[in-house]
Amino acid sequence: MRRRIAWLLLAWLGLCTPAQAQSLTVPVVRLGGAAQSPALVSTGVPFGPGQLRSEGDVAILVEGQEVPIATAVLARWPQDQSVRSVLVQFRLPIPDEARPVTLRWGMARVTEPIAAVPVRWEIPEAWLVLPAEWLCASQVVGEQVPLYRHAFPAYDKRLMNAYGSRRDDPRRDDIREDGYYSTPFVFYQLYVRSGDPEVLLAARREALHYREHEVLREGPHRGRHKTYPETRYLYVEALAADYLLTGDERSKAVAGFMAEYLKAQFPPRKAFYPKGARTFWTEREAAFPLLGMVTYYEISGERRYLDAAAQIVENLRKTQQQWPGRGGFIHNLSAHDPTERARKDEYGGSPFMTGLLLEGLIEYHRMTGDPAAASSIGLALDWLMREAAAPGGQGFRYLTARHYDREPAPVDLNLLIAHAFGYGWRLSGYTRTDYLEVGRRIFRLGYEQAYLKDRKHFNQNFRSSGKFLAYIAAGTTP
Repeated sequence: MRRRIAWLLLAWLGLCTPAQAQSLTVPVVRLGGAAQSPALVSTGVPFGPGQLRSEGDVAILVEGQEVPIATAVLARWPQDQSVRSVLVQFRLPIPDEARPVTLRWGMARVTEPIAAVPVRWEIPEAWLVLPAEWLCASQVVGEQVPLYRHAFPAYDKRLMNAYGSRRDDPRRDDIREDGYYSTPFVFYQLYVRSGDPEVLLAARREALHYREHEVLREGPHRGRHKTYPETRYLYVEALAADYLLTGDERSKAVAGFMAEYLKAQFPPRKAFYPKGARTFWTEREAAFPLLGMVTYYEISGERRYLDAAAQIVENLRKTQQQWPGRGGFIHNLSAHDPTERARKDEYGGSPFMTGLLLEGLIEYHRMTGDPAAASSIGLALDWLMREAAAPGGQGFRYLTARHYDREPAPVDLNLLIAHAFGYGWRLSGYTRTDYLEVGRRIFRLGYEQAYLKDRKHFNQNFRSSGKFLAYIAAGTTP
């Protein structure tokens, strides 16, 4: 039954327009509360671009009858102002483990709305279980494909084999071990790809811990990580996902604090590194401010964050233009980190940090279609292949300093880079087969050899690599 619904859903999503009413039957599961009382069902229902114009065009039917519901738009797609996610709430007796309801969209509902209940709980009493096909198509955590519905099933097998252990890891109260590269965002991506309510609960718990215990929410440094000032510990996308899927306004508020801190900490001029400079700079330093501001713009619509991101992208492009014929984000490698044995006159880049920076550039391009951003992505990919490839073709050097010329590729970093080659192949109109070949090779080697026995490495390997599967999906045959 679930498989049949999934295939119908894919067909409906392909045919749906705002003028056509469509429907999908899904189970409601109880997550908490007393079994004998009607449960408050409360779920953020995400929609893909152009799929829904008004929250008034969403209805819930129980046994064929429309029931009163509360709805509230959580965010709109910046490209066309269609609804990106809508909070849906209603009361429902659930005598057993689950009860089916029908979600209808694209036609005005006829029942009078009820008042929404502010999301102040950790876990809702009951939840609409949307299938992975819906969640992936909604792009609520970026582009994704459902588990095992692609050409690399061993990737998902490794992910799922490690997930339970990483979920249950005891906390060490240090984000560098508990949440580096964002445990909640990795878990929310797995929820979207699986549709599994258990994974939702794990992601929600991680998001709340990060929000409540890792980020300063008041004072002059509001939005900063409580222990570390570096931008690499601020993951706006984790709280954006939590907000869009739960409707918890507190997650949106803290995401805004983080975006504002990133904006102040990394003004756009810092993205420009002039030729010959010897000051500290890394691609990672720019990566999280760019991604964080684009992400917050996507859920808030506040233009100043997109404007700041656009200036960062412009300055990154200027950095690339300082070295015609190279294309990387070239900077002084000794100043980058004196302990990594680069000579003081060496200028190059970090491949894995470039992969992190490309996350933000790609998201910016997805939102804006800016041709300059597309060019910047292509230049960086060409630099990776031309200057950063490690011996043996297994990946890229840790750093492009000559000290690393003969060292084997740190394959465990491949999955921070692979996503960008998938996107580059798409940008080329599926003509740059070298991008696809490199992407496939490093993707496979990455998941085959990934070290997954702690949270840092688990997150490192899965924070962006699933997007590679989505980026190549339209250009490859099943």
